[in-house]
Amino acid sequence: MRRLAITMFLCLVATSGAQGQGIPFPLPPIGGGGPNTLDLTIADATSDLGVPFQMVISADSVGIASQASFTLNVAPADILITGWNPGAGLAAYLAANGPIGCDDSNTGSALNAFFFFGVPYDAAVYGDEFVVVDCLAIAQQVGTSTATLTDTMSGLVSTATVNFPGGTPIDPSQIPQPPQPPLPVPMGFGDYTIADATATIGQPVSLPVDVTSTMPLVLTMFTVTVDPTQLSISSIDPGAGLSAYIAANGPIPCDITMGGSQAVVFMLFLVPFDTALYGTDFVNITCDVVATTPGSTQVTVLNDVGQASIADVTIAAAGDSFLRGDSNLDGACNIADAINMLNFLFNNGPMLCMDAGDMNDDGGVNIADPLALLLSMFGGGPPIVETCGPDLSPDTLDCQVTGC
Repeated sequence: MRRLAITMFLCLVATSGAQGQGIPFPLPPIGGGGPNTLDLTIADATSDLGVPFQMVISADSVGIASQASFTLNVAPADILITGWNPGAGLAAYLAANGPIGCDDSNTGSALNAFFFFGVPYDAAVYGDEFVVVDCLAIAQQVGTSTATLTDTMSGLVSTATVNFPGGTPIDPSQIPQPPQPPLPVPMGFGDYTIADATATIGQPVSLPVDVTSTMPLVLTMFTVTVDPTQLSISSIDPGAGLSAYIAANGPIPCDITMGGSQAVVFMLFLVPFDTALYGTDFVNITCDVVATTPGSTQVTVLNDVGQASIADVTIAAAGDSFLRGDSNLDGACNIADAINMLNFLFNNGPMLCMDAGDMNDDGGVNIADPLALLLSMFGGGPPIVETCGPDLSPDTLDCQVTGC
């Protein structure tokens, strides 16, 4: 299989607004033709025996599409398909818009190709000569042969007559071996999990989504839904695993459509995405917190086959965000905070953020808190979390000032 016959188009970008980046979503339905397909056809050709020749695949000039796909079949005793190149129209498109996503396979008697256009292909603008197929006339006698093209997007079938009026047949032993067909790749579907999270009013929140599929992904489509009164989706970006995949294999064809309360994502992996190689950290969903009061909400990720993963997001007020252990509110947890806690307990010293002084999160400030801080600093206690966040434990403690 010749992978990436034309360098792939990358549309994995963070996007905001009512309409996504790249091609319209969803994909146009297979079959039926219409304005979303190119309606590919193949023209007759003539060649002497034993010499290379070309067959031209054209696109209907009224077609505008974001994908194109075809299968070309020839008689294996008469014609050997040796490759293909962009026709004049596709070459003009590439010159104007840059690389595209594509994939192909060639057995010598059957050529399959798929194209993914970031900017829709308009044959009226770029021309109708879409692909030129390179062939070799291997028939052993003059006559004719038939080539059949199936446009797998529109369902249109076109036939071409190939004439062999003369020439010298090739010695059968000298006919080149056809390309080996690609090994079949099992088609996996995307299965995802999204973890619970905490958020603060007025600040963005990042929600990691992991892929848990056991089979390599060839293509995936998933939907993210939020309550628009609580959250607004602002971007979807590659996680560590997907970033590693892109670094190893190059950009991928994709489409991301966002409307604030919902995002729909389509991705095509010309090299299958295998979590055993790249990891499970798939994408990060960034949401703006538009809620005006503290509370909770849910984010749903619906996978390829309609199975849902749901995350509970707790939303706290901005003033509730503090750094646990930072009792003197200097922005760090250190020995000075333990001294400040002891000063509060035994010398009636100030404690402007009681939540910050409650190091062990037991709902009160007492001698156990400076001890817990010292244990965390010098060993034996849980690690200190050096980030601000809300108090998720029910208690009566409050903060006059948070330091965050």
